[in-house]
Amino acid sequence: MRAPTSDLTIEDTATYYELRTIGRPGPDQKVTENVLSGFQVREEIRSELAAGTGEVEQTNPAEIVIRWADDTQRCTYSKLC
Repeated sequence: MRAPTSDLTIEDTATYYELRTIGRPGPDQKVTENVLSGFQVREEIRSELAAGTGEVEQTNPAEIVIRWADDTQRCTYSKLC
């Protein structure tokens, strides 16, 4: 589902953990981790939606997932308590 950022529950002042995987599973897959503010998460998602490269899904208020159409990237943002 392609959700605009206004449809997502993101607390701009909250802290989020970002887990990004690039490439298919295996020895060449790259995994990065980062800690971002909710504002930064919203900007990252807005950028991805503008580029039309990913689909955004939020199944609960504490987690947002972006999947790329070619299935080569996945990014999960999890709100930290």
